[in-house]
Amino acid sequence: DVISALGGVEGILEHSLFKGTAFPTWEGLFWEKACLQNGTRLLRADGSEVLVEDVQEGDQLLGPDGTSRTASKIVRGEERLYRIKTHEGLEDLVCTHNHILSMYKERFGREGAHSPSAGTSLTESHERVDVTVDDFVRLPQQEQQKYKLFRSTDFVRREQPSASKLATLLHINSIELEEEPTKWSGFVVDKDSLYLRYDYLVLHNSGFEESMKNK
Repeated sequence: DVISALGGVEGILEHSLFKGTAFPTWEGLFWEKACLQNGTRLLRADGSEVLVEDVQEGDQLLGPDGTSRTASKIVRGEERLYRIKTHEGLEDLVCTHNHILSMYKERFGREGAHSPSAGTSLTESHERVDVTVDDFVRLPQQEQQKYKLFRSTDFVRREQPSASKLATLLHINSIELEEEPTKWSGFVVDKDSLYLRYDYLVLHNSGFEESMKNK
């Protein structure tokens, strides 16, 4: 991979190219600023809402397991974003091209997939995968249909029993690149890199580890 090609971490730190950059640490060389459209509503650890552009260093956001995630490395920018629509009619997810989508993928294809409601657990019928928007749009349409966004309904059920009817898996109806540039904001969270939108949609931050996975 790229790191090995540069002689590992120690090689990077000693490389003249690195010393000529403004990055204080070697991770900065590979940082991916993958983010969400300004105006995206997220959940704080206390259950209150916060806009993505208002998240500050050290803020506590809500993770899918109901515990807190600490935000850091705040970034902002403006570019053309992708708009993702679901069959279930959720609010569109609008994000950068390199945003990582946390998804479930059918293990056996559409015809042979087992439904979790038919006596098969979600983890038996699907596998958890992280896919960038760039990689997802390059998949054939038939392959795309195997991938689903998901909500953290286990946590919802503990806090709001009436919300247990929310769909866990969300089918992507369309994903299109917007015509005009839009302002975006983003950050990293600790632990498993996952946090929640206001409607319990599970989101993934981006950073060094994620951006380098497939290099």
